[in-house]
Amino acid sequence: MTQERRKAIWAIYVWCRRTDELVDGPNASHITPKALDRWEQRLTDVFEGRPYDMYDAALSDTVTKYPVDIQVGHMP
Repeated sequence: MTQERRKAIWAIYVWCRRTDELVDGPNASHITPKALDRWEQRLTDVFEGRPYDMYDAALSDTVTKYPVDIQVGHMP
């Protein structure tokens, strides 16, 4: 696997890990629905090229190089 692809996989992993920490981490009981809505909006912003930090920028770069379609929604 190329270095570029490894970096792309890392960027996706980091986003997933951060999301997991948000909902399952030690502060999860304090996360409000509004905070989750903001996190969802943040992902949309990342996909639209508006990253908030360096980790978001890595994911934004990844989805530019390797386009994927996100479908934000709620689980039944």
